[in-house]
Amino acid sequence: MLDERPEKTVRCIYLLLAVRDVADAAPGEGFVGVEFAVGAVDVETLSIHSEKQNPPGRVLPGDASVLGVPSRDLLLPHPGVGVLHRVPESKEPGLSQTNGATHQVCIMAATTKTLENVKANILSAHKSTTLAEKMDFYNSWAENYDQDVAVLEYRAPSLAANCVSSHFSGDRGAAVVLDVACGTGLVAKQMKRLGFGHFVGIDGSEAMLESTRESGLYQDLKQCMLGEGPLPVQCGSFDVVVIVGALSNGHVPVGVVRELCKCTKPGGYVCMTTRRNQDNVEYKEALERELKQMEADGLWTCVEVSEVEDWERAVSDHEDGYIPGVVYLYKRLQI
Repeated sequence: MLDERPEKTVRCIYLLLAVRDVADAAPGEGFVGVEFAVGAVDVETLSIHSEKQNPPGRVLPGDASVLGVPSRDLLLPHPGVGVLHRVPESKEPGLSQTNGATHQVCIMAATTKTLENVKANILSAHKSTTLAEKMDFYNSWAENYDQDVAVLEYRAPSLAANCVSSHFSGDRGAAVVLDVACGTGLVAKQMKRLGFGHFVGIDGSEAMLESTRESGLYQDLKQCMLGEGPLPVQCGSFDVVVIVGALSNGHVPVGVVRELCKCTKPGGYVCMTTRRNQDNVEYKEALERELKQMEADGLWTCVEVSEVEDWERAVSDHEDGYIPGVVYLYKRLQI
């Protein structure tokens, strides 16, 4: 329920609202590990209210009510539709206080990028190129990556994090998570919101790693070209291994999943994602053959396969609306 304090109204055409937590808070208490963006919110007046909980929702043009999302990866704007967060009022400008956790609130002019603006980058990411060319592309894209995938309404990081969370019964604070192809850290942000706190990241792009390093989420970051040999970590040392976004045509070879399994502790989880659209059919089929073969070899067992229809917005000329995707969760067997 909203409190009785007067609402604060922000008049603008485009908003970017970022809330970065600077103190720990238990899940479900106020704003927990949130950082998200709002782009192209075509409304003249948005009201920021105060409340303790932050249920998900959307803001329609002209609608003064503002509902929140736990992360930038869940509900991101359609054209003419924005997502905002309810932020507690504070006497001190720029800061808000909730249940003892302090968060810095930044409101500024946001990008006016549309899906058409980012299509070229998304399509380039899925082209078949050499590894060196691929890394050059990601190095050049790093600065705008989060912004572009926000327009894409890319849900894979949050879906993967939620899948792991629904099955993981151990001590999340002590669990060590290996984030393969970590990019700018979108998956770690989601998993931190769910109580995980120890992350090691691997990526081939130095520019992506530099962006991730600035977030302070990872205890260790390593540069590695996936598909060129073993991962630069100790085998059997991670409670959870995730790879989100990289298992698709034009990215890393299917055989990488065997390396993911090797890095996982017996009894640990491996979470993987891929797209289910027609451009990725052959890769998905090859990936699933490998996953099943590894299960037949006694390396792991399938825990969950979750097919999602609204994975991300379509960018190819022969697709429209949203493309589907899938989340796989496997548990490594005792050796």
